[in-house]
Amino acid sequence: MAKECGVEPSFPLKLLHKGKFLKDELTLAEQNVNSKSSILIQQGAPDEKQAEVAKKLEKQEQTERIIKAAESMASRTKDNNDDEKEYRFVLENQDGSKVKMDPEDQKSLILAMSLHEKGTKMLEKKEISTALTFLLEADAAYQKLKDSNFLEQIDNYARLNIDIMWSILKAQNITQLLEHAWRLIRAHDILKKAYGENNERLIELRGGCCPDLIIYVRLFLLQSIIAYHNEDIKKAKQNLLLCEHKLNQMTITEDNMLELLQMGFSVREARVGLRACNRSSNEAIQWLLNRRDKEEQKKEQNELKRAEKKKLKGFGLTCNGHKIHAKLLQVFVSQGFREDLVVEALRQSDNDQEKTMSMLTETPHLLEIAIQNAKPPFQPNPEHMDQLLSMGFSQSFAYGTLKFTEGNIEAAIEKLLAGEGIEENVPAAPVVEQTAPEPMSVDPTPLPDPGAPVDEAAELEKQRIKEAENELLEDIETDQFKDYDVDLIEETEFLNQYKTLILTNLNK
Repeated sequence: MAKECGVEPSFPLKLLHKGKFLKDELTLAEQNVNSKSSILIQQGAPDEKQAEVAKKLEKQEQTERIIKAAESMASRTKDNNDDEKEYRFVLENQDGSKVKMDPEDQKSLILAMSLHEKGTKMLEKKEISTALTFLLEADAAYQKLKDSNFLEQIDNYARLNIDIMWSILKAQNITQLLEHAWRLIRAHDILKKAYGENNERLIELRGGCCPDLIIYVRLFLLQSIIAYHNEDIKKAKQNLLLCEHKLNQMTITEDNMLELLQMGFSVREARVGLRACNRSSNEAIQWLLNRRDKEEQKKEQNELKRAEKKKLKGFGLTCNGHKIHAKLLQVFVSQGFREDLVVEALRQSDNDQEKTMSMLTETPHLLEIAIQNAKPPFQPNPEHMDQLLSMGFSQSFAYGTLKFTEGNIEAAIEKLLAGEGIEENVPAAPVVEQTAPEPMSVDPTPLPDPGAPVDEAAELEKQRIKEAENELLEDIETDQFKDYDVDLIEETEFLNQYKTLILTNLNK
């Protein structure tokens, strides 16, 4: 095969089928290869490097799948998909209120934010190259926003630029770091606009907390490193001192933690609370208690929303295939109309408010009939029927009363003993008429051949995309105070490294 492909035999060929390399120890049939299969022939590296190359290729393919998964999930922002298994994102501001914007801009923003989250997770795992790929893809998504001014109003884009620069620093690519210095200038300008010159807006937003975030530690550190390599030692020293000051403010000792731990807070809660409140134990305790209350309230609200959505889904669709309008349903029920009647009216009127009101006020009996006709025939519990018959009640009274009480045996017994039983004959079982088979007609639409080959490659790729979605969801962080929960080890190491370099340079 190497001869046919015209390649050097010492470089082995790799045969790729449906995303997997064929194995010599298995037959073609065992690997689902037939005469119609497509095989990708790829020239491999020398034997000792094959495993490494294959691993890189697999990593690259997985990265591409995650990006595709993010694009797919970002498109599911409209409430037009009832499948609860499908993931959809909702944009919220710092107060938890939904953000309304152009659908295409919303898609781009969600894509950018989800890829940014994935990039930061890869940074934590020290997979720098992969992290940078996701972060740059996030940057590209931000650039697709129609309203370019929007980027100047949110801190997300500033954070992304700082994370990109941090990745470049960790990759030890100083040349590229200097080339992208503009990212830090832009990030700093955005933070000033978003938080205020002295972070006054952020302090107000955080409820009076001190906003000494990791973002500032990294920003000043990166600015110092760039100034040092540009031989601006004075500026490098100034930014390094700013970084060191922020770093010291975020340093938490065991003594700081002890009081909060004794009150039952976790290590993470204690660290976050102390950093958020400038290491004041009393303020941190109150802040954490308030945060718990807010989280509990939000949890309850989300549970109510899920229950309401599930309830609406159970109502089915209108005559034209639309979902029952939740707000109209709420309006009519608040006016005193029965919920089941309102649902039936909305279903028949296709959510038309005037027609619904007309049905509810003029022809409610027709709605009642429609509701009853839609119900499946009542089937009493045989044991309940036997129980009532053994007590001396007739079959018709037993059936009718159980039907009236919707199968509640206790209520039925009470009603029958009080002489208020309902008599109704037990319906006869439906008779299935035996009719002669109709002559067969020829359907021009061919039936699917059960033995026809399935597009296994497409199915496999679909499954992998779904797995990539699950992986992406696991990495998406919703805690707005996550910046307070970091160990600062890498930041401290870089600070000490460049502190030594700067002092050495100053002492020359």
